[in-house]
Amino acid sequence: MPIGVPKVPNDDNDYSGVPAYFEYDGDDDYASFIKKKKEKDTDMDLMHYLSATGRIFLFEELTFEVTEKIMGLMLLVDSEEDIDKITLYINSPGGHVMNGISLHDTMKLLDKRICTVALGQAASTAALVLASGTKRHRAASENSRVMLHQPKAKKSPEYHLAGAMIGDAEYVKTLRVSVAKLFSEMGTQPWTTILADMNRDVFMSAAEAIEYGIVDKIFKNEEGKEEEEKTNNESTYTDRIW
Repeated sequence: MPIGVPKVPNDDNDYSGVPAYFEYDGDDDYASFIKKKKEKDTDMDLMHYLSATGRIFLFEELTFEVTEKIMGLMLLVDSEEDIDKITLYINSPGGHVMNGISLHDTMKLLDKRICTVALGQAASTAALVLASGTKRHRAASENSRVMLHQPKAKKSPEYHLAGAMIGDAEYVKTLRVSVAKLFSEMGTQPWTTILADMNRDVFMSAAEAIEYGIVDKIFKNEEGKEEEEKTNNESTYTDRIW
C-alpha cells in the first residue's frame, strides 16, 4: 500500500506538487502530460488517488508493517484541510491485537470524522478497528461478517518454564479485559458480557453487529434504502451515516 497524498498544480506554472513518479519534464502543459502518461501506463496508482480523497483500505492481515502504513496515511489525510473525513474500508482476517489497539488509539486522536465500512469480513482485531470509527459513521455491507474472539499471545522462547507460562497467561488475560472494555465503550454490551463471549469465536451478521454496537448501519441496495426512508422520519440514509 503506498503512502502519501499526491498534489496537483494550482495553475499552469506550478508543478511543485506533481508526484515524482509522474516524471514531468516541463515540455507540455499539465493536461497533455497526464493524457500521455495515461496512454503510456493505464495502471496508474489507484491507491494514491483514493488516499487523496480520504479513502483508505485495510484488505489484508493487520501486520506491524500494514498498521504503520495505515497510521501514516490517516495522520497525513487528517492534516489535509480540503478533506473533511477519512473513510476506512475493511476486509481483513485481523492480526496482532496490539496493532488493532494502536490503530484504535490513533483514530481517537484524529480531528476528522472517521467512517469505517466492513466489506466482506472484519474478524478478530479488524473488528476492533471497525468499531473504532466515529459513532453513527460505522457501517457494514449486507452480507459482511464480523467475528470476535479472545486475543492470543505467541509463546515465549522460555514457554517450557513455569514462570514464562504464567507470565504469558497473565499478559493474555490483561489484553482480554482491555479489549472487552474497549468494545464496551464503543458498543452496547457490558464488558463482562463481551469478555464471556470472547471465550469462543463469535460470528455476527451485519444486523447482529448493530445490536452489539460494533456498527451503526447496514449498506443496503436501492430497494432497501427506499424502504428504510419510508419508515424513518430522520434524515436520509446517507446523511445519517456520513
